[in-house]
Amino acid sequence: MDIKEVYTKLGEETEFVIARFGGNISLLERFVKKFVEDPTYGRLMKSLKDKDYHEIEIGAHTLKGVAANLGFNKLSETAASVVQAVREKKTDRIPELSEAMSAEYKNVIECIAGLDTSR
Repeated sequence: MDIKEVYTKLGEETEFVIARFGGNISLLERFVKKFVEDPTYGRLMKSLKDKDYHEIEIGAHTLKGVAANLGFNKLSETAASVVQAVREKKTDRIPELSEAMSAEYKNVIECIAGLDTSR
């Protein structure tokens, strides 16, 4: 699968994100591959387990921004909902919202794993 197919499979706008990277598809691909190694999600999961709401807010906000910059809009939106719940002190909603965020994160990671690295 090539990078355009990854975005298509995720239901994201391919051309918009490619334009964000100045039309440089190989640069976009490099950043997408690095996303898998980013420690933000792992830290966020630890914060959720520990119910450390300050760190949950920071982690979810960071994930939201990184995902948005890479054009993973659905992931960005689900992370934003976690940030909002923390800020509004609706902590009872965080498990449900973080579950949706995790499902979307896993979807993104699975699609990236299908990226053809032989090129």
